[in-house]
Amino acid sequence: LESYVAFPAQFGTVELGSDNFEFDQPRSQGTISKSIEVEVENSGDRDLDFSSLQVSSSQFDVETVSSPDTIDAQSTGEVRVTVTASTSLDEGDYSFDGTARASDASISNGDLDDTLEVEHATELTVSSSSASAGDIPIGEAGTAGVSVSERLGYNRITGVEMDLIDGQSDWIDVTSSPAGSLSAGSSSTVGYEIQFPPAADIGNEYT
Repeated sequence: LESYVAFPAQFGTVELGSDNFEFDQPRSQGTISKSIEVEVENSGDRDLDFSSLQVSSSQFDVETVSSPDTIDAQSTGEVRVTVTASTSLDEGDYSFDGTARASDASISNGDLDDTLEVEHATELTVSSSSASAGDIPIGEAGTAGVSVSERLGYNRITGVEMDLIDGQSDWIDVTSSPAGSLSAGSSSTVGYEIQFPPAADIGNEYT
C-alpha cells in the first residue's frame, strides 16, 4: 500500500519575467509601452483555477492583457501585462506590487513584490549611407555632407570619430565633423571636400 500527501492548489512565487525596461524610443514621444510577462507559480499538487492579477507601481501604468484560466499543478503560468512609463523617468530601479487571486476564495492570494530597472538606450544614426557631390571638374573642389545624430535623446555620445573606410583618401578631406561628442538628441553635419587630381579618369564615377 502506497500513499502520499497531496497539497491543494496554492500560489507560490509571483514575479516579473523581465529585470529591465529599456527606453529605446525617442524621449520626445512622451510615453513608452512594453509587454512584460508576470510568472505565477502554482506550488500545489492540484490544478489552480486562476482568477486575476492586479499590478501597480507609482511610476508606471500597468494593464493586464491576457492570463491563463488554469495553472497546472507544480507549474508556472504566464500573465501578460502592458507597462507604460513616461520617457522623462530617470534610470534606476522601480518597485512593482501585485496580487494574484484564484477563483476559489479559500486559496490565499499570491503576492508580487519585484523591481524593474529602467535603462536609457543610445542610438547613433546617419542621414544617409552615401553622400553625392555630383559632377566635379578636375582641378576644382566639390562638397558633400551627411547629418550624424543621437536619435533617442537620453544620453550624450562621446568619442565620436569619422574614418574613411572606402575611397581615395588623398582625394577626400573632412572639412567639418562633430567635435568629439554629440549631445542627447542633437545632430551635427559631417562635411567633405572632394578634389580630383589630374590622373583621375574623366567621365568615371568614383565611390
